[in-house]
Amino acid sequence: MKKLNLLIGFLIGISILACSSDGSSEKRNGFTYNGIFYETNFAKSDSQSSPYHLIFSDPVNHNLPEAHFGSFYLDSGTEIEDGPLIAGKYSTANGRNNRFGIHGYQFIHFQDNSNQDEIHIASGYWFQDDRFISGDVTINSISSTEDDFITEIDIDYKFRWNSVTIIGHYNGPVIRDDF
Repeated sequence: MKKLNLLIGFLIGISILACSSDGSSEKRNGFTYNGIFYETNFAKSDSQSSPYHLIFSDPVNHNLPEAHFGSFYLDSGTEIEDGPLIAGKYSTANGRNNRFGIHGYQFIHFQDNSNQDEIHIASGYWFQDDRFISGDVTINSISSTEDDFITEIDIDYKFRWNSVTIIGHYNGPVIRDDF
């Protein structure tokens, strides 16, 4: 009887471990900088062609003094022809001849205005900034209208400067906005 109880306990323990280690950890919408998580509970885009401008923000108006947000541009298509934004990896390692990447002539900007001093976490034009190291964006899934306005996106991103690393995620609707 003791062996049977031990066997049942062992099987229950394995079941619990199997359920808890299934790799399905839920990602929260936002970005982490310097060990602090900043929630971004909505997304906007005003672009329907390459480069696509994405803003992930909280609260709704990213220009408010208490806002924190991330903003960057993605190129899709070839050097000759723009294409719709599609699932896949976009990177700053992509050269000018391969436009499927992070747009090199627009800013990559992350900001935390939650303090009175309006602290800028990281900002600037990456192609001019010697401190910038890399940027990687992975679009896991995306939905668009027939005229290529993004309506929903599941995206992971990571940007690195010499002293700054920003890691973020967003999964949800994208608001079409002219801002």
